Amino acid sequence: MIGLLDGLAEALHIASTRLERSLRVLLGLVLAVLTGILFLQVVMRFVFTNPITWAEEFPRIILIWLVFLGLVPTVKGQQLVIDVLKDRPWLRFLSTGVKWAVLVFFLFEGIDLVERVAGQKMPVTQISRAWQYVAAPVGAGLAAVVGIDEIVGLIRSRGREVTAMESVLSAAGLNDDASPGAE
Repeated sequence: MIGLLDGLAEALHIASTRLERSLRVLLGLVLAVLTGILFLQVVMRFVFTNPITWAEEFPRIILIWLVFLGLVPTVKGQQLVIDVLKDRPWLRFLSTGVKWAVLVFFLFEGIDLVERVAGQKMPVTQISRAWQYVAAPVGAGLAAVVGIDEIVGLIRSRGREVTAMESVLSAAGLNDDASPGAE
């Protein structure tokens, strides 16, 4: 039974790592597209005095998606190594609980908001306003997958101190071969 749980935990860790890496690449590409659209809009508006009408609404949608999809790679608590957390595991569990409360809030309130604005359209592009707000539940759902991996890693590494170097390597995605609880 323990071997099965270890296998599931390892599969979850691999899936979570692949999701994070894929989203980092996607977020970089989307940020480049957003930058290009905004640059083009500035040039068209101030150089040619002929602004692009859709370039006001489309970047807003892209920016909201960037923020909520950007939750996914930042959900694991190893982006910043804080010495206070090193000696107090209960603070790690508390911060994980707060993160989960925020994710649950974004998930359920985001779904409610999408349902409320589903019939509204943006003035220029005529795109449903739901497309910009559905980013909240999608980002929270994807972040939950990564968050589950974090919780499993916390449980599996109970009693094992994670060094600052391991935290930095994990945040950079450079130690994917080792599972969260491996020695």
